[in-house]
Amino acid sequence: MKPSPLVLRSDPATGRLPTTARPESYDLNVSLDPDAGRFSGSVRIAVDVAAPVKDLTLHAVGLSISKAAVDGAGIPLSSLRADAAAETVTLVLKEPLAAGRHSIELAWTGELGKHMKGLYQSKAEHEGHTENYAFTHFEPTDACRMFPSFDEPEFK
Repeated sequence: MKPSPLVLRSDPATGRLPTTARPESYDLNVSLDPDAGRFSGSVRIAVDVAAPVKDLTLHAVGLSISKAAVDGAGIPLSSLRADAAAETVTLVLKEPLAAGRHSIELAWTGELGKHMKGLYQSKAEHEGHTENYAFTHFEPTDACRMFPSFDEPEFK
């Protein structure tokens, strides 16, 4: 069966995103709490949509999304589909989004990882007490562990 042209999904075998929606810019804010091992963030992504779409898929994994909006219109969190295997989240839209420039807004929380992937926590002893630090490692595609994004090589 041929998929509908209004439904754009990531390729489940590769996790690659469709190229119909391309990011133009990101306005990213992240707050860290290394001692609690947590972080939160928000992002506004300007995207150029080449053809009408019914969903938008971004790379994201291990994040608890608390707010989603497209062009200022809120999207019910129940309309988000996370796919941990593909490391994606899909925003299912009530109405098709027309071709042109649009804005995606997301807010989320997450836990600092324990391994060198995405945003992770490291500890060190200093003058008799433990200090907590947060570091990043985004190669090759681990930025999706810190913030939702279009992490495709051809978009960079």
